[in-house]
Amino acid sequence: MVYFWNYLGVAGIGMLIALGSVQAGTINVPDDYETLQDAVDSASSGDVIMVDPGVYTGTGDYVVDLRGKALTLQATGAVADTVIHGEGERRCLYCRENGVDELTVRGFTITGGAATSGAGCPIVDSSFVLIEDCVIQGNAASDSGGGVYIESAAPTLRNCTIKNNSAEAHGGGIRCINEAHALVESCLI
Repeated sequence: MVYFWNYLGVAGIGMLIALGSVQAGTINVPDDYETLQDAVDSASSGDVIMVDPGVYTGTGDYVVDLRGKALTLQATGAVADTVIHGEGERRCLYCRENGVDELTVRGFTITGGAATSGAGCPIVDSSFVLIEDCVIQGNAASDSGGGVYIESAAPTLRNCTIKNNSAEAHGGGIRCINEAHALVESCLI
């Protein structure tokens, strides 16, 4: 290690520090990317995705899979005008395995999700997830967690409205299983 330090010198160490401190970027939807999934796929952890009003749908199992990235997904307009919609065919928003950095989702209506479990917003193996100022409504699970499904996770739900969701077995609004510890602050359920 001494040889490495002596070889780099002060200028070389400064370059290494500069390379390690990459600035977070801002991605705009739909200006930069037409779909939420394309924006997430191109984003790096720490980025902010600003989403204009509109109805956002998808084609796979989810409207948007946040892929375990530490991002901020932020609506720029009113909650009622910025909608993540599963069209009765898929889950809306998937939060999974985000490690130790915070994932924040703020200002959306999350609706029209359909799945066996976790139709609106499944949160799995994620401890640093904040869902804030969202309306989660009109999602349906054939088993559990119509609105929000939390498994082995410890998210925070803050200032959200969770209503008119359904599940045939457990947790029409919220279902917590396997060491789930949700903090629910100032929410209407």
